[in-house]
Amino acid sequence: MEFIYLQKLLENKDTLEKYPTISRNPEGNSMEEISEYENKFNGGKELPKALKEYLYISGKFCPLGFDVIDGDYIGLRKFYNKKLVERGVKIERPFMIFDNFEGDSFMFI
Repeated sequence: MEFIYLQKLLENKDTLEKYPTISRNPEGNSMEEISEYENKFNGGKELPKALKEYLYISGKFCPLGFDVIDGDYIGLRKFYNKKLVERGVKIERPFMIFDNFEGDSFMFI
C-alpha cells in the first residue's frame, strides 16, 4: 500500500511507546481484514484512502485516542446498530464506525 495521508504516523509508529503517556505502539489490521470491512461496511467499495491507511497502521490499537477495543469494528457496529434501532435512527448509506465514547456516542465515516 502506498501511503499518502498518514506518512508521519507510518514513519514513527514503532517509536510511540517511548512517550510517557503512550502505553504501546500501534497495531494495525491486515489487508484481508480491511477488505472484509470494505465488504461488510461499504458495499464492497473501497474505503477512503486515509481510513485504509489508518486501519493498516493502527486499526487494532491506536495509542493516539481513537477507542475501538482490540480493533473489533464488527462488534462495535453490531452494538451501535442496536442503539440506532432503539432510537429510531436510520442511516441509509454505508458507514463504518471508527471511534466511540463510553458506549454512548460514536464517530463514523
